[in-house]
Amino acid sequence: MARVLGVGTGLFLLAVIIVLALFLCIAFTKAGGALKNVAVAVVALAVITTVILVALPRQPETAADQQVTVITDDMVIPRTVLLSFMVIFTLLSLAFLVVFDYVEPIYAKPIRTR
Repeated sequence: MARVLGVGTGLFLLAVIIVLALFLCIAFTKAGGALKNVAVAVVALAVITTVILVALPRQPETAADQQVTVITDDMVIPRTVLLSFMVIFTLLSLAFLVVFDYVEPIYAKPIRTR
């Protein structure tokens, strides 16, 4: 099974198509005149190509002559605990940002009258 940058060739091809479609869409959007409408065609062509490539039959993930190795992750519990602490403190920091920075009361100065 051929690999490109650590992923399969199909996934690499899909990523190249999507990046190229986004680049061409941005380039044609900045163009003037009738070339602006080409951006819609580029996106439609990329979507059709992606659907066709996903729907095509693929070779099996593991061949019959290869052995399947099972990889276990021993660090799943410490990683989950660390992630939960990070999420909790991120939410707390966002709450403190809103409370102390965005919704801080601004008091009006009194107008002096004689």
